[in-house]
Amino acid sequence: MLLPSIYTNYIRIKYQQQPPDSSSSELAYFACEDGSCELFFAGYEESTFREWAYEIQPPDPHYTANPDRQPILAASFPRLDVYEEMVLYYLLFTMNTTLSIVPVHAYNRMNDFMKSYCFLQLSHIGQITRLKDTQRAGLRDFLFWFYLYSHPVNGETLESFSFCGQDLIHTETGITVEDYLERYHAYYIEHHAVYRGQLVISPGEIKSAGQLTMELLHTIEGKTTGLQLPAEDGLEEALSWIHHVDDWFGSAEELTAVFEVMSKLTTTADPAPYHDHCLRILLQNYVCYVLYFDFSRVLELLDYFRDHAAGKIIINRMFADTIFAQKIVRQKGIDLYAYPELLEYWEEKTRSIYL
Repeated sequence: MLLPSIYTNYIRIKYQQQPPDSSSSELAYFACEDGSCELFFAGYEESTFREWAYEIQPPDPHYTANPDRQPILAASFPRLDVYEEMVLYYLLFTMNTTLSIVPVHAYNRMNDFMKSYCFLQLSHIGQITRLKDTQRAGLRDFLFWFYLYSHPVNGETLESFSFCGQDLIHTETGITVEDYLERYHAYYIEHHAVYRGQLVISPGEIKSAGQLTMELLHTIEGKTTGLQLPAEDGLEEALSWIHHVDDWFGSAEELTAVFEVMSKLTTTADPAPYHDHCLRILLQNYVCYVLYFDFSRVLELLDYFRDHAAGKIIINRMFADTIFAQKIVRQKGIDLYAYPELLEYWEEKTRSIYL
């Protein structure tokens, strides 16, 4: 498998600030002039995994009054039209950018974290045994919606996909994304000579790209072992909570341990980027694994941090660092004024988001 080692390098470069490891013979990270870091095919200095299919993307039919062409894979998928073909290309591009490392600034910080976070959590959904199937499916839909939203994709793509069991499908046509992507990569391998002027990489590289894309898809679908973050001294407890998702569905007494880890990471002087990343994951896990199912359990959190110096920082970051909690409040029709203890903790920035 390509993904586990690539994902480890992704985290090490992005958060542990290590130089790219170019030891892979198929795909390796290299730094770009704009400060980003991309997966490149071995021997192709200008061809990245993210953009290998850019030159063969279908022309956008929305810019043509009466598009008369057929989708490339029309013979395999008779129900597919050129609009849906475009949506499937956008999904492919969204998945292939999951492992891109871009400079983070004030305008993309939230989305950059949310996409990475949702991808990690989707990989762990299949490990949850303490939820009913319907609860697990609802949480998966919630996380996948945000995975697309934070990319960001257009509204049409955002609402075009759903799960049938563990299979991600294009809802309108019933086409499984796995089947489509397998045929997509096979088509360009078979017809490589026809597209030689547009395809920089070889059929062998297309095969490698297809393999990694399928691993990304299976991770999103929860068909693989959950992704693991690299070990680091001082983060043993935090990483245990991140990797053992079932632990989040326990009682208030069981969650006391994670509250202690949150407090420890928050009060660390000048935290390193990786430490802060793990803290952000813990805070949003509480939102997505606890408050998503029972918002009233926020009172347990408030009770624990009532006399902790870190309490105000933790609660404001939990509710303002991303928009997961905002979506839950709106989706479930929660009356925040029924929780005056929570509102007392909120700083002006957080209050402006919700009230």
